Amino acid sequence: MPIVCVSSIYMDSGRRRLTDAGLSLVTEQADREPSTRELYEAAGVAAPTLYHHFGTKEGLLEAVVTEAFSD
Repeated sequence: MPIVCVSSIYMDSGRRRLTDAGLSLVTEQADREPSTRELYEAAGVAAPTLYHHFGTKEGLLEAVVTEAFSD
């Protein structure tokens, strides 16, 4: 039976939640850039989760754009 690290699953979930929330906010608010607080609150995660995965708000938004155009 494979060993699964629960914390890594949770971390991947936080990353996914942030990119999903980022895409949603960017498309809903096309006239302005969402704030950092709006992004992590919409994702239901704490601010450090955003910084852990993306470094900055701009890093998250770059990941959102990259994922949107890679599909």
